[in-house]
Amino acid sequence: MKKTIIRRNFVHILSAAIIPIAIMFGDLFAIGVSSLLAGFYALYLLFKHHPKLKTWKSVDKIIDKFSYYRYSGKVDLGPLFLWLGVVITLLFFSNGVKFPNPAYAGIMILAFGDGFAALSVLIENRRVLRHGKSLEGSIMCFVAGWLGASLFVPMKIAFVGALVGTFLESYARTIDDNILIPVFSAFVMSVLLW
Repeated sequence: MKKTIIRRNFVHILSAAIIPIAIMFGDLFAIGVSSLLAGFYALYLLFKHHPKLKTWKSVDKIIDKFSYYRYSGKVDLGPLFLWLGVVITLLFFSNGVKFPNPAYAGIMILAFGDGFAALSVLIENRRVLRHGKSLEGSIMCFVAGWLGASLFVPMKIAFVGALVGTFLESYARTIDDNILIPVFSAFVMSVLLW
């Protein structure tokens, strides 16, 4: 299970690689890449869970290595929501490659903040607050999100964006945090930059 957690969150953190793609090729290209990744994963889920359709075993093996739910039978929608969150954030909050860019900062809070927070389950004797979230995870989420976001917005604004992202990571239950964190963090930072 620990290997799965590390693999999955390594991929989560690597989702920040969409930012250099956006910087080099433009936001529309990055939106297209993110949409393709979300679409690929949605098709994979359709094929995997439809009784008359079959997936390729090699694709199953790769994706199962990163899934928390491979033994429980639940559907893992996290990757789909991650890429949808990136697409929504780029669509509504990016201003191209100009500094400050609240969309890129929101994506960094998602990639680094949420990614490092989830790694906190590997810490022995962590202090669980609620819903399985821990104090250590919240601290890791805030610090990593703040540092990542401060690459694209002023540090004071990144601080507020990381606070919003950390709150959503800790308390969001009705809508997946992979959508809420980048969208609302970018929204708040956009308002503060306005």
